[in-house]
Amino acid sequence: MIRPKNPPLQHATSWRTYLLIVAIVLLTTAIGFPLRSLIDPTNIVMLYLVVTVFAAVWLERRPAIVTAVLSVIAFDFIFVPTYYTFHVTDAEYLLTFIGLLAVGIVISTLSASTREQARAISRREAQTEALFALSQKLALVSDRATIAQTTVTHFQETLSSPTALYLPVEEGGQVQIEAQTSGFMAADADDETSADQVFQTGQPTERYTDSQSDARQYYLPLRTSGQTVGVLAIDFSSADYSTLSPEQRRFLTTLASQVALTLEKARLAEKARQAHLLEETEKLQTTLLNAISHDLRTPLAVITGALSSLLHDADLLSAAAQHDLTQNAWEEALRLNRLVGNLLDMTRLESGVMKVLCQPHDVRDFVGTTLAQIPNQLQGREVKLTIPASLPPISIDFSLLGQTLINLVGNAVKYSPDSEPIEIEACQDGETVVIAVKDRGQGMPDAELDHIFTKFFRLNAKGVAGSGLGLSIAKGIVEAHGGRIWAENRPNGGAIFSIALPIAQLETV
Repeated sequence: MIRPKNPPLQHATSWRTYLLIVAIVLLTTAIGFPLRSLIDPTNIVMLYLVVTVFAAVWLERRPAIVTAVLSVIAFDFIFVPTYYTFHVTDAEYLLTFIGLLAVGIVISTLSASTREQARAISRREAQTEALFALSQKLALVSDRATIAQTTVTHFQETLSSPTALYLPVEEGGQVQIEAQTSGFMAADADDETSADQVFQTGQPTERYTDSQSDARQYYLPLRTSGQTVGVLAIDFSSADYSTLSPEQRRFLTTLASQVALTLEKARLAEKARQAHLLEETEKLQTTLLNAISHDLRTPLAVITGALSSLLHDADLLSAAAQHDLTQNAWEEALRLNRLVGNLLDMTRLESGVMKVLCQPHDVRDFVGTTLAQIPNQLQGREVKLTIPASLPPISIDFSLLGQTLINLVGNAVKYSPDSEPIEIEACQDGETVVIAVKDRGQGMPDAELDHIFTKFFRLNAKGVAGSGLGLSIAKGIVEAHGGRIWAENRPNGGAIFSIALPIAQLETV
């Protein structure tokens, strides 16, 4: 955990540390006392020097200095003649005292400096790890809400302080809490005002609550090169320091910059997505208008012309001519109805309101009933059926999938010669039943096979009418059934459109 606090050069030293120092000095004195009559006192001072070095290396500066002073006192009192007094008869011992004290001060100072450098390196390493971890987490998210939640969670884990992220409701507007961790103080009017001021000014600030003088929140603006994109609020109420140091502020600013860049990236990506969506919508509207204007006007013109002739020139027309006009109007009305139905189906598919109610159905019954609905389209065309009676039932919405089969058959009729039959075959393939509609038309260019199910996509075929929606609708309906649809060319010319549908799971009694 990284706390928002620099460890001090000196830790608070407890009274137990000083008792330990006294004990060590007494122990050293006890060890050296039997040697007082055997070796020169200046050699005994080496024992105290070892103790002083130990205190300087393993303890803080102040305990080391206390150890040196106590060592000088003990050495003077026990080992320097006259014994058991602080009177020094030989001036050279003064130099020994000064040297011992100086060694303790110098070594403790160097040790303290080394420890502080190690702490600084450890802090920077931990800060680098925290920044790297945050960048990794933010790299995996892209939407605003997830970025906000990831940010406050990471700050909570890193700083051990409750955190909240304020983001503008709309661009340039006031900010409000987008995400917060548990324990963050509930937002009040002053809290919202403080965050909004930081958002407007772009300058960090600290705020103390009215209820608790030590309840402190730090507001940090999330700035990019262009603007402020949000405000990060960190609750340092439980932190045991008086103020943020420059190093702490730099660290928080670095983390905040990473969050700001991610939010800015998400904002720009959303703008790009909206711009692309708007562009695609405009293209779709243009394509739809072009397709519909032509495909609607043609049948309407035929219907209007036929009805006008029947209404105003009926006396001049023979019975056969009247029948032909009526037949043409009827066929164009059916064509117009199919076009409007396709548009409605596409709207339902894209809006997600199309409901698929699947039930088990026999494949032969499904194909036969569907073909019976389009006698006019199949008039004069031979249809070959190859559907084994042993095929298991399929789980389908009869009406919806029937529209898909009608679209595929109608497509085969439009793109193949009248003299060639339309073939419909079915077979079992694992856990699915594959229904294939085959024709002997011109086939499809290999480069266009991947686009054949795209909305408003049509092959360049002369004299073939249509809006290019049938195959797109068929794909949507089949996928809504949990199946798949694909197209391929036949070896000797023509196309095959295949549908793979799941086999119905029948309940056993």
